[in-house]
Amino acid sequence: MKAIILDDDPIILTLLENVLKKRRYEVLRYTCPPHCPVYQYEKCDCFLEKNLCADVIITDLDMPFVKGTEFIERLRAIGCKCNNIAMMSGSWTPKNLKHATSLAIKILQKPFEIKSLVKWLEDVEKNSIKLPEISVSSPTDQLEEYLPDGDYPPLGGDSPSIK
Repeated sequence: MKAIILDDDPIILTLLENVLKKRRYEVLRYTCPPHCPVYQYEKCDCFLEKNLCADVIITDLDMPFVKGTEFIERLRAIGCKCNNIAMMSGSWTPKNLKHATSLAIKILQKPFEIKSLVKWLEDVEKNSIKLPEISVSSPTDQLEEYLPDGDYPPLGGDSPSIK
């Protein structure tokens, strides 16, 4: 899995990177949104390809040049399909909190407990299991690879009804 993390605090970046790498994520880290290549795209890789630009995006709210909320809005505007986004801040105002909540993202209050971040990542990982794509032209050849050994009725055609 791939994660994009943004924070202007190098200590927080390193902490997040260590947590994510321990969970075997490929981590791309940036100190502000304009440094992130995805922010510069006219269309996100999610829009152009089958793959997501990232499985997880974690951003700080208050960063130089661009706020975290503006970064997320920009990603959505260019077609980013990543749904696993968290935003952290130590200075949430009611206005900022309402704005972030409207983006349907995970809210993290700094300082946050690592175990709450890990719990969110576990939920993301559990819900991100990708099923293999199966070609319609020859389904039985490909299904044998994914099904346990055993006798199965033929695909298509008549199959016995269950009573």
